[in-house]
Amino acid sequence: MELSLFVVRQKENEPLKEYMQRFNAATLEVPSATQGVKASAFSQGLLDGDFFKSLTKKPVSKFDALLARAAKYINMEDA
Repeated sequence: MELSLFVVRQKENEPLKEYMQRFNAATLEVPSATQGVKASAFSQGLLDGDFFKSLTKKPVSKFDALLARAAKYINMEDA
């Protein structure tokens, strides 16, 4: 059920990379979820941080685009 994606939340002090991995694992259980639903659920589960702020300034509607942007922020975290 697509609603199960909306309960996946980024944990306090959890790096974006780990949250993305957990969220991606959850999406495998909901193959019917659309790109838009996945993007919305992922965004709503984020803690307030640089990546969240970037999404509020320039939202994305496709999950693939969101993952591509998240990868850039993950690379900055890992640097």
